[in-house]
Amino acid sequence: TSAYEGFPNTFLEAWSHGVPVVSTFDPDDRIRNSRLGVVADDVAGLTAGLRALFMDRKRWKETSSNACSYFEANHTFQSVMPRFAQLFHSVWRNAKADLH
Repeated sequence: TSAYEGFPNTFLEAWSHGVPVVSTFDPDDRIRNSRLGVVADDVAGLTAGLRALFMDRKRWKETSSNACSYFEANHTFQSVMPRFAQLFHSVWRNAKADLH
């Protein structure tokens, strides 16, 4: 956890394996809104979040499934490359137009 961060790769690493995160940092409320783990304000909240996930098997499974689905939809090669290709083609078309 940290007070400020861009988008922690550790979140992606965890979600790619179906592991929910417990954090004090929630970029763009992604953890809360997509139910990818637990967000806490302090050590007591982190402890409670860990306990909640570990003690409630149903909650763990649901959060784990959310994490996998989120990762698959937003961060796999298959989901990201079409967006990059579209961006690169757009840049190329604009650059080509500027040359004329």
